[in-house]
Amino acid sequence: MRRYGCRFMGDDGEGLSGLPDDHFVRAIGVRVTMCGDGRVRGTAAIRPELFAPGTTRVRVGVLLTMLDIVVGHVPDGAINPTVDLRLQIVGTIPVSGCIHIEARPLRVGRRLVVGEAIFADDDGNEFARGTSTFINEKVGSDILLRHHEPAAVPEGSIDGLIGPRIRDALSLELDPVPRVSNGLRGTVQGGAQGLLAELAVEHALGGGRPLEVVDLDIRYLARLQEGPLVATVDEIGQGLPPTNFRVARVALTDAGNHDRLVSYVAITCAVASDDSGRRPERVTTAV
Repeated sequence: MRRYGCRFMGDDGEGLSGLPDDHFVRAIGVRVTMCGDGRVRGTAAIRPELFAPGTTRVRVGVLLTMLDIVVGHVPDGAINPTVDLRLQIVGTIPVSGCIHIEARPLRVGRRLVVGEAIFADDDGNEFARGTSTFINEKVGSDILLRHHEPAAVPEGSIDGLIGPRIRDALSLELDPVPRVSNGLRGTVQGGAQGLLAELAVEHALGGGRPLEVVDLDIRYLARLQEGPLVATVDEIGQGLPPTNFRVARVALTDAGNHDRLVSYVAITCAVASDDSGRRPERVTTAV
């Protein structure tokens, strides 16, 4: 079992240039290190602002953003845009210390880069795995997210930072404001889209109880051109007790552009056993 420390090296002053101080990516606080052999490592301190409100459970949308950032530097620097991301929870998400991500390329082609990432706690215990596909288009070293302190979250939670609104019983909507933007592509940042989908499922299916996402798979199909971005939930199945799985698809659409489909999300979640951040009994998943 590999043990990780939580000590960060110095600051070289690169990265995050041009992002607002309250930007969603700054609030996540990932530090990226290139390993020189195609692998990339990321580290992020666990803070209460990253928890689902009322719990000690880091939002899966936050972990998805970390996946996007870290694997988005495989194998030798920042690439963009993201084609798809999938994150699966395979253990207990830590409630303190740091999250450590190690990413490696599965395939590097002229057109596409496919990567995998393993998430672990300070003791090296694996708790999540992710895969992603990116267009192999370099976007410059100034995007490299190295050695930066996480930005403060004035709202007190990452949910409040992105600021979704209730549209109806099955939908939330999000304005494409600068703090959730992907300035490179003129759309909403991919991790923020995943978090919006997570919040929409909780809103539509939670029934006042916390839902714990164990699998989130998002495919990016088009840019958001007008906004707001609308997340509409359609439950497509339920698991048998005692796991209490809920399976849903979420369509992210551009309300100002004839409801054009922007992204498509598949989410599997379960009713949490309590609000402490522990996973429900007998919930298992694998890549």
